[in-house]
Amino acid sequence: GNINVRYQSRQHTIFEINRNYDIDPYTTVNAGLGVKAPDDAWALGIWAKNLFNKYYWNAAATNANTLVRFPGQTRTYGMTAAFKF
Repeated sequence: GNINVRYQSRQHTIFEINRNYDIDPYTTVNAGLGVKAPDDAWALGIWAKNLFNKYYWNAAATNANTLVRFPGQTRTYGMTAAFKF
């Protein structure tokens, strides 16, 4: 299994000091768990990204005097399988 944690400190997206364009700090957690056959004939795994479904912005910009913030990816999860023939 594995767990990784990513912390992003506050970001300033433009050169001038304007709090509207700052990206607040955030932390996301990813995790995975897997099993495999002793002879490596097969392997199965499950994984999740942004495990705790943290809402965060990863960019901010303006277009025609409108502030736009782009959210980070919500929780995603899946399963992997591998087989040797």
